[in-house]
Amino acid sequence: MKHFMKYAAMSLAALALVACEAPPEGATEKQIQYNRAETIILRHIGEGLCLNCFNSYRTMPTLKAYAVSTSGAFGYSNGQKTERAARDNALRMCRARNSNSNKPCKLLMVGDRYVWK
Repeated sequence: MKHFMKYAAMSLAALALVACEAPPEGATEKQIQYNRAETIILRHIGEGLCLNCFNSYRTMPTLKAYAVSTSGAFGYSNGQKTERAARDNALRMCRARNSNSNKPCKLLMVGDRYVWK
């Protein structure tokens, strides 16, 4: 019985996680991309400055990028001349805030595309 309860609890937790990640009905592809990124921030970093800045990032014009580390560091860039410049600048900003951690900075969003791997 003890193993059954443990298995049942794990199954319910997995179902809850899937339900939380399911896109809202009628969501646009852009909204889905941003929701996926927000899920990563909440799961690995939590609420706070990173999430607040990410919400501001949503409204920035294109040629932008957002990078994060599971250490809590983040960096973003917008208004660049190229997408590559936006990516490089976001990673550079994240790494500058992340100098005391061995957890790497990775791109989360490029423009309105979710790119976390």
